[in-house]
Amino acid sequence: MAPALAALLLACQASGAGPPDAGLTDLDRRVAAALSATLDRAPILVHYDPAALSEGWAAREGDRALGALRLLEARLDLRWEGTAHLFLHRDEESFRAATGAPGEWAAFATGTASIHLPRGAPVVHEMTHLLAHRIPGAAGRDPGGLLREGLAAAMEGEDHGVEVLSWAAVYARLGLLPRLADLRDRWPSAPPASGPHAYHVAGAFVAWLLEVQGPAKVKEVYAAPDRAEEILGSRWEGLEEAFAARLLERPVGEGDEARVRRGLGLPADPVPEALARGRALDLLAGAPSGGWIARRPAAWSPREGGGLRGESAQDWAILETDRRFPPGTALRLRARAGPGASLLLRMHRTGEGSDEALLTPGGGLLAFRGGDGGFAATEVRLVPGRWTEILLHSVGGAARLWGAQARLYPSDRGIPDPAAVAALVRGDNVHLPRTRLCLVENTNNFHGGRVVPAAAITALRRALPGAVRLHLDGARLWNAHVRTATPLHEFAAHADTVMVAFSKGLGCPAGSLVLGDEAEMREARRLRKLLGGGMRQVGVLAAPCLV
Repeated sequence: MAPALAALLLACQASGAGPPDAGLTDLDRRVAAALSATLDRAPILVHYDPAALSEGWAAREGDRALGALRLLEARLDLRWEGTAHLFLHRDEESFRAATGAPGEWAAFATGTASIHLPRGAPVVHEMTHLLAHRIPGAAGRDPGGLLREGLAAAMEGEDHGVEVLSWAAVYARLGLLPRLADLRDRWPSAPPASGPHAYHVAGAFVAWLLEVQGPAKVKEVYAAPDRAEEILGSRWEGLEEAFAARLLERPVGEGDEARVRRGLGLPADPVPEALARGRALDLLAGAPSGGWIARRPAAWSPREGGGLRGESAQDWAILETDRRFPPGTALRLRARAGPGASLLLRMHRTGEGSDEALLTPGGGLLAFRGGDGGFAATEVRLVPGRWTEILLHSVGGAARLWGAQARLYPSDRGIPDPAAVAALVRGDNVHLPRTRLCLVENTNNFHGGRVVPAAAITALRRALPGAVRLHLDGARLWNAHVRTATPLHEFAAHADTVMVAFSKGLGCPAGSLVLGDEAEMREARRLRKLLGGGMRQVGVLAAPCLV
């Protein structure tokens, strides 16, 4: 979500059908002269430089903006009239050079009919600004940053893969939630260097208003913000109290909370109470080091009290133990690096029940394989609809290889609706095929590489019965990580099996990994052999896959 997105919004009367250049500003006309080509995606007119962008790119970006406009019209019950101008730039550098936009701006809207953005930048936020001018009574009025940016942020819905309501919920739990009245009276001119972001709070507030009051009331307040208390039937103090209470009771996934805490510059959560009070065992107690063995023993020596001290000129110093620990065991580690030294800690679990990976020539080889070890022809897979690479680009593998029937589930451009998916699950009925596997594609290829947030995958897992396994087709999971800064393990945390491709975002010539537990991978190796995917001397192929 771009900060200060509305800084150049100019007060103009709302445009009707009017001439094509109605609502343009001097900046728009100057940039239009430099971007010499146009492409009509009615009602959107795309301006672009044919020397920097192809007509195909312009068409795709225009269609993306048109899709956002139609979605917003439906959600806000508004209708666009006239021409919307999309000034499309090759990249952020050319965007700033042409418009003079500050470094922290990702895109912006001007006047009542124009958006300036680099290729691939989020468009929903800006399109909301334009469509908001069509709210009855809002023409020429500034509703203030809280409502103006809040509506746009609410329509965008998320930031870095985390819903704006979840950002605000974590702020509230940490006691960092700003007062709405302060944001209403004085909207910040720039994003904060640290601390809560006003856009998250404003977006969460408007999203909550849409939920409890409905779009009609929100639009009425947008057009007459000075009558907000009268329209909403509550004083601001009451609204703040109800909003904060809703945030405090909102569930937030562990991955999302960790992402918000990172955004705030805060450390990870303290040890949960159940572990802090649980029975503890000092793994380094005893002689010489409590059963732990150093790969290079000379680099380490035990210290009184059970600690280890050592120096290593190599990149890694590894400690191992063959001790077994029951489920629910946690490891607390205290480490200290000397002056001028850096410390990176990684823990790896091996042995029974651990996750393993299997290299395959391509991701489609075992894409539909993943379940309870013996697929029957009566089983159903749920795959994301309406468009999904799993279904369209797998040569009918589910039916031909595994005798499985694929069934599309509804999604919002690749993001599943957990309740709707759960409603499609078929149980043990003698007349119906049983549902045993649900697949999610992340990113979704046929929806322009849309990221499925980790929270959406978590919600889907919670909605599915335990008998239905969840497979994550992460061929482009690397792209989702780069786009949202969400760690890969957070995307995969609730999946039973995961596939990642090295030939997509990483550009390797071939190779995919299928990941699962030991039993899954043992069966997967057998099936890889069955399908002719067994390989010899694979180091040459696997080497480019190292990340």
